[in-house]
Amino acid sequence: MKLTLITNTLSLTVGVIALGLTISTAGANWKKQEPIPTPWGLYDVDMISATEGWAVAHPITGDHGTILHTTNCGKNWKRQGGLFRQLNAISFFDGLHGVALGNEARYTTDGGNTWLPGTTVGGAGTAYDVDMVDQNTGFACAFGEARITTDGGRTWTSLPIPLVGNFVGIDFVSSTTGWVVGDQGSVFKTTNGGASWVQQHHDSSKFFTGVSFVSATEGWVCGNSTILHTTDGGSTWITQPVPPGADATEIRFVDALNGWAAGTLRTILHTTNGGQTWSLQLGGVFDDPANRYPFYGLDTTNPANAVAVGGGTSIYTTTNGGARWTNRGSGSGTISFRMARTDATHLWAANSNSEVLYTANGGQKWERSIIQVSISCDICSNTADIAFLNNSEGWAVINGDFTSTSWVWHSLDGGKTWQSLKVTNTGPLSGLAIIDAQTLVAVSGLEDLIFRSTNGGTTWTAVRHPGGGGWFGSVRFVPGTQTGWTVGETGKILKSTDGGATWALQRSATHSFNLIDVSFADVNNGWTVGGEELHTTNGGTTWVNQATGVFASVSVYAISPTTAWIGGLKDLGRTTDSGATWTIERPSDTDWYCMSFPDSENGWAGGQDQTIDDVPGSIWKRSGTASVAIKEVFEWDRGHSHDESPIWHAPPSRPNE
Repeated sequence: MKLTLITNTLSLTVGVIALGLTISTAGANWKKQEPIPTPWGLYDVDMISATEGWAVAHPITGDHGTILHTTNCGKNWKRQGGLFRQLNAISFFDGLHGVALGNEARYTTDGGNTWLPGTTVGGAGTAYDVDMVDQNTGFACAFGEARITTDGGRTWTSLPIPLVGNFVGIDFVSSTTGWVVGDQGSVFKTTNGGASWVQQHHDSSKFFTGVSFVSATEGWVCGNSTILHTTDGGSTWITQPVPPGADATEIRFVDALNGWAAGTLRTILHTTNGGQTWSLQLGGVFDDPANRYPFYGLDTTNPANAVAVGGGTSIYTTTNGGARWTNRGSGSGTISFRMARTDATHLWAANSNSEVLYTANGGQKWERSIIQVSISCDICSNTADIAFLNNSEGWAVINGDFTSTSWVWHSLDGGKTWQSLKVTNTGPLSGLAIIDAQTLVAVSGLEDLIFRSTNGGTTWTAVRHPGGGGWFGSVRFVPGTQTGWTVGETGKILKSTDGGATWALQRSATHSFNLIDVSFADVNNGWTVGGEELHTTNGGTTWVNQATGVFASVSVYAISPTTAWIGGLKDLGRTTDSGATWTIERPSDTDWYCMSFPDSENGWAGGQDQTIDDVPGSIWKRSGTASVAIKEVFEWDRGHSHDESPIWHAPPSRPNE
């Protein structure tokens, strides 16, 4: 048996003694499709014109960050510079001179081509916000202090503020006059470049996070669903009305009339009369799952254009005064476990944290929908599996906690929105298969249980089956037939030939390895994977162990009786001769939990990216010359999370693990 290893970066030939295989290298055309431009939250944005701007991003955990640049109104963003320490704020005076601050200080004098390290004198801790007033002078804020640079960010000097607490918002209208806001609802003003500060407002029940002044006399501050306005330089402040349920943590005004505020619950507020009235343009509804991710940064350069950035790859832009906001990010930082596909352009991914990704253009852009409202952690309630009957109607199952009303959800608009089917009798589900428009089968990710619905998922009945093992990894039926298989703990395999009504034992739950996934090209030829890779050519009557070279396999996709892909930890394996030989490809350091291939050369694979922390997921697309053409009415794909051990001891995505 020969094994070929294909990577994007390696160029070496080695022998694999344990398998008796030869590994060589070649090229493969893989391209990352999501999350784009970054899997991390974006915490600040600075638009220096209607078209050009900058943003900084960092993960929730981990002391590192990155800088992003746009030249087309925020439609596309390109990483600019290397991997830095955590960055919270960015500000440019013009197209050449800018600074980025956080757990370190960086500055550029060549439009971001190079970012040089700055130093801070007399100050400690992270910086939260920054404002450059000319190419040399800028101000930042941190815990108990402001900071000043007079050399374009090369050095920063501490400017103490008489309050113990964090200051997270800063805005200067000149090199001498500016304001900082932060802890205890505090607003401090300086008129001598930060040499001294006067407290203008204090409210221990508030925490102000945003500040924007359009002149030395008129400005606004915001925080805790509160917006204050002043027309006398901050001597007096008037509370402005905010729509119920809306929040504002960042605020930006173009002039005395036109401004935006953004914050938690995906809130975007807009005013055209100086804040006398604020209208809700986006988000601001607590129980809407789509409003899970907050906005952290906001900027505008004219009454028509604005950009808001935040968690979960959120980059929203408007060019018509907020009449329409468009999300420019692709995908989500969550992890893809399973895939579904109806044709070459319509795909779906079942993701962690009750999310679903969907695309109608072959993955050029992945949109996000969220099934459930925010829960206690981002891996407590995963969308474990997903299946679509056509481009509009599909179902998804939850494996983990649920905060709404169901383990099973239904979509009639291509995955954009999801409706609860109020299924509470099944417990967590790890696998889902469609037999026809009314018949579905689901398996438990926690117990030895199989469920069946004959009314489109409205009600589910437990199906008797040969016992053994404690959970199932997946269930798959050959499209257009009544024949399917389910696999699970300690290697059990069950088969049905009547649409899941009855099940026969093909392999007992007495083996050393768990089985995670199964896929058949037709009623005879298929593979199942987990701690080992098994192949059958007689519908599962006999299974033969194959040495594929894939490390710790977790997903499989059968294209034809001779062609299949297997996904493992960093490895993607392909065979075109029923498993006699395998080619290994490594487009990235990703654990490949799911995949979908129309033919042997073209397809998608997704999972958990191991190159950076904060457990981000990613989906990649492979493009090549089609070698095996497959006509499909509909099709379901799969993948899953896993133990780190090649020997599987627990089901993927189990609750409380």
